Amino acid sequence: MHVEFVNELRTLYETGEAPGCKIPRYIVDKFVRAIGSLEEATTLEDIRVNKGYHFEKVEDIYSMRLNDQWRLELTIDWADKQHPHETFYPQHLSKHYKERWP
Repeated sequence: MHVEFVNELRTLYETGEAPGCKIPRYIVDKFVRAIGSLEEATTLEDIRVNKGYHFEKVEDIYSMRLNDQWRLELTIDWADKQHPHETFYPQHLSKHYKERWP
């Protein structure tokens, strides 16, 4: 699968920190591992099989659980003949869909 960043989450992923980010370090570490899982997956089922992520669609956004409070919210550009794999776009880290960053 392919992951494309469209905001400050790229900096957080690459460096482990970002300006204005007050997310606990252990959540940042889980975020980095979740992105790695997305990149390593060959099908969407590879992500769903990890029950700890509780991968689900909530309204118009997809969600991966990082712990009991924090979620990685993302959108998906679905595969077609021109793009053989889905592309994931991480949008926010949220405290159960309320406090969002960025």
